Amino acid sequence: MFRILLVDDEPNIISALKRLLSRIAPEDLDGDPLDITGFTSPVDALEKAHEKRYDLVICDYRMPCLTGIEFLSRFIQIQPHVSRMILSGCADRDVVIEALNSTQISRFLDKPWGEHQLRQTVIALLHESARTLENARAMLRWRSTSAIDAGAATGQTEVDELSILEFECPGITYVDLDDEGAINLPMDEI
Repeated sequence: MFRILLVDDEPNIISALKRLLSRIAPEDLDGDPLDITGFTSPVDALEKAHEKRYDLVICDYRMPCLTGIEFLSRFIQIQPHVSRMILSGCADRDVVIEALNSTQISRFLDKPWGEHQLRQTVIALLHESARTLENARAMLRWRSTSAIDAGAATGQTEVDELSILEFECPGITYVDLDDEGAINLPMDEI
């Protein structure tokens, strides 16, 4: 399953993107369906990024509390391997250069977007994301296998396995404990 995160302060833009992207056939994505999540608040989207791994992030450039560049800069600290795209109604050359330089975005598309161009771009970025993820997994497995072959302590392979888990599901290896050692669960997860 491919996961797409949409971030735009205008709910109608998120709705339009969801409608458009939901028409991408699973056959175009090697049979994988799409899971599309949208947020009007970049801060809420960043919180969710600690819980759920995404394959592609599409965000607006101009938002009230964070620009798209500021949002993506924070997002890549949480999930550095995610593909990134900015949609913007202001196609200022300086904005594009800043976005490319500071967040290494994969694409910058103007609003209003062309439906065919956006769909094809998303398909290409999701395929690229799948290759990147598989390469990262292979590298972690290779390091783990190399450690075993070299006679390394079992503890290192456990660390590598935890790294793979954390890469695939951010936050899964973190447990919040109180002063007495009990597990803290946020009330919204109970």
